Amino acid sequence: MRRPRSSPRCTPSSRRAPHGSRFDDDLAQLASGPGAAGAAFGLARAWVDGIVARKPELAGAAVEAAALLATPRLSRVTSSAAIEATVTGLLGRHPRIAGGALAVRLDELVARLARFRTVDAPAFRAHRALRNEIAERERKRLRLDELRPRVMSSFVRNRLIDQVYLPLVGANLAKQIGAAGAAKRTDQMACCS
Repeated sequence: MRRPRSSPRCTPSSRRAPHGSRFDDDLAQLASGPGAAGAAFGLARAWVDGIVARKPELAGAAVEAAALLATPRLSRVTSSAAIEATVTGLLGRHPRIAGGALAVRLDELVARLARFRTVDAPAFRAHRALRNEIAERERKRLRLDELRPRVMSSFVRNRLIDQVYLPLVGANLAKQIGAAGAAKRTDQMACCS
């Protein structure tokens, strides 16, 4: 597990833009204007994104670095809290699982969960509601309820047995079940007398 990305090496005096102190001058000028915090963070983020474009492995620390650069006068305390971990022993085929392990970063996880809660889950609920509405509308249009099996009344059921099933099975059924008497069952009849 890694320590937080704050580094004692990154102090206001150690951060210099490629062109001398232009970055610090722009940051100081923004700090005195309206909406200073947001504007300073925007400038710092653009500057950090320029570095990340050349070194993509630093992308995970871009927001923290921009906040550090935009607020140089805030005191900071280094924390030993774990901000990333690796979950091992996974067997899924999800694209984020590599070699049975999933790397989890706290800042990235919170952002992904916020997107899921605000975008993905409501979109799925809307999809499900629309699907159910269309299915119900088509069920009514096709009158599918009329095709559902229902229990027959006893009169219809008895007529079905008497007039359809028994002639289909044959007259031999009474002999097979012994309804014609014990002497008349087919298994007890003499073959050749």
